Amino acid sequence: MLTGGGDAPGLNAVIRAVVKAAANCNCEVIGLEDSFDGLIESNRSRRLVPKDVTGILRVGGTILGTTNRGNPFLYPIETTGGTKDYSARCVEMFHEMKLDALVVIGGDGTLAIAHEFSKLGVPLVGVPKTIDNDIVETTNTFGFDSAVSFATDAIDRLHVTAEAHHRVIVIEVMGRYAGWIALYSGVAGGADVILIPEIPYDLEKVARRIRDRDHMGARFSIVVAAEGAKPIGGTATLLKKAEGAFVERLGGVAALLGADLEKLTGKEARSVVLGHLQRGGAPTSFDRILATRFGARAVELLMAGTFDHMVAFRFESSSRCLLPAIVVMVAALGAAVAAQSRPARPATQSRPAAARANPDTDPRTATARKLCGVCHPFDTVVAIRRTRSQWEATVENMISRGARGTSAEFASVIDFLAEGHGLNAPAGRGGAGPDDKPLVDPKASEMGKPVYAKECLACHGADARGTPTGPNLVRSITVLHDRYGSTLGPYLRASHPAVAGSPTKFETLTNTQVLVLAHFLREKINDTLRGAPMFKPGNVLTGDQRAGAEYFNGAGSCAQCHSPTGDLAGIGARLEPVNLQQRFLFPANSARQSAKSKVTVTVTTESGETVSGELDRMDDFNVSLRDASGAYRSIRRTPGTRVVKNDPFAAHVDLLSRITDKNIHDVVAYLETLK
Repeated sequence: MLTGGGDAPGLNAVIRAVVKAAANCNCEVIGLEDSFDGLIESNRSRRLVPKDVTGILRVGGTILGTTNRGNPFLYPIETTGGTKDYSARCVEMFHEMKLDALVVIGGDGTLAIAHEFSKLGVPLVGVPKTIDNDIVETTNTFGFDSAVSFATDAIDRLHVTAEAHHRVIVIEVMGRYAGWIALYSGVAGGADVILIPEIPYDLEKVARRIRDRDHMGARFSIVVAAEGAKPIGGTATLLKKAEGAFVERLGGVAALLGADLEKLTGKEARSVVLGHLQRGGAPTSFDRILATRFGARAVELLMAGTFDHMVAFRFESSSRCLLPAIVVMVAALGAAVAAQSRPARPATQSRPAAARANPDTDPRTATARKLCGVCHPFDTVVAIRRTRSQWEATVENMISRGARGTSAEFASVIDFLAEGHGLNAPAGRGGAGPDDKPLVDPKASEMGKPVYAKECLACHGADARGTPTGPNLVRSITVLHDRYGSTLGPYLRASHPAVAGSPTKFETLTNTQVLVLAHFLREKINDTLRGAPMFKPGNVLTGDQRAGAEYFNGAGSCAQCHSPTGDLAGIGARLEPVNLQQRFLFPANSARQSAKSKVTVTVTTESGETVSGELDRMDDFNVSLRDASGAYRSIRRTPGTRVVKNDPFAAHVDLLSRITDKNIHDVVAYLETLK
């Protein structure tokens, strides 16, 4: 990992995130000092572990050092074969250090260098860094928010002195050829004039604006100018021209403007250059979070083998929503908090199946028909299986889209749908199967066919199995996980690649159209499952039996849990080679659901109570399990809570991250001999 170009608040936060994320993936991180210089000189690198990055999140600068004059492609070396550069030396050093990949943290110049190295075969991922915020494909770069915050604070302070002395104060901020810092800090600081490189300024108009303020009684003015601002027909002000490998240095526009405005307005003017103060200091909370997300995402891309890419951050512009949706969300949150304060009801006290809602006799059916039937066939609605929280979210969405009804009616519908049509509800009218898979309504599927033909057929083909321009939807994770449009709808409206080029592409798609499209795609999946052709797998016995035995007893650590004369005795006679390989690599997929094959957990609370059972869910806040009596328990995690997890397949999961194809074939060849 290396940092290049000018420093920016948040560099250390990225370094910290990369080191910690890599440690979670059992990867070693080598920090290269002073940008690409660390790949030129052998003594300019050091190993980084989580302990080394403790406490640096809030610290500005970079613990690795940086330089904006470190382009290896511009270092000339005179050789007998002519003039060469240091790029070959960097690639050679990369391999000598036995590095697997690079994380390059820098601005447009550093990332351009990184791309050149990528073309030379160096696997790498870029992280956008610059206070100027001038890198395309990302809404924000870390460091920008910190620079804007400092500049805004400076403008606030200068307002006071400008007003006291009735002066014009011109404030010069950084940004090179982009006006982001000037624009954001100028708007946030209440500047009267903002000058940015993208829009050349008319000096007379600026002076007129200041005179107009004087006439209306505002006897001071604040002008914020980006260092690259230039007049119409003119050029940016330079402190130093470009020379050799050194780029031109912008600056001086504030002093120039101050002198000119003093002549044109007759008012006393002062100029202030914030300069490198904008680069220093602790990063803002936004930059700390953004930098942390960037660092973690960079490691994810490396682990996935996605090289020559840059991590990016994107968000949409301001939107709108109806106020009733906000009211329901607050109410739902209050209910959730209240539920947390109540003790969990034992599983044995759950409502018996016979008492669950029946659409034909339940008095709430009429209310549900009234509110839901406006847009959806009622039979389709009652066939859906969702959790209470999912139904609450659905009703909130209805309200935000203009559904009309009282709070009591909406609450009644939620109860009706959650009690009679929730997940794990008994099979009844249109009931879900034991695996709770979404059902297909033939009528809805037929209605979804023209929607698919209009919106999807051109890219995904007539059978939804993909074309050269669109993926196979039958195997799409988004489609497979979708439940009646709950995943598909948000994806089409916000995340689909086509939306980036045409934000209104799916804007006219109604909820009903999304629902019937979901039924159509689910039917295509079911058709594929029913008609999947049988095939004979290829020969997997291509490994070396002796090498497999050595790996089994040595590097693979298989012998620590298994024995060829114990649990594996005769396994080669019981299983075909392909099934043997599958069982070896993914034992959890084929293991019987016995006590030995289940993940268990033991939780010891702060009070000393110990609870053990089969793990259902675990995150940073709660541990949910089913104890020996069958009761479902959810325990809140506090600093004093101790959790011990026992996963019988943990060793196999760990093995997958380091085993090679050759190891796999060798071990299978060895296991096949155990007859």
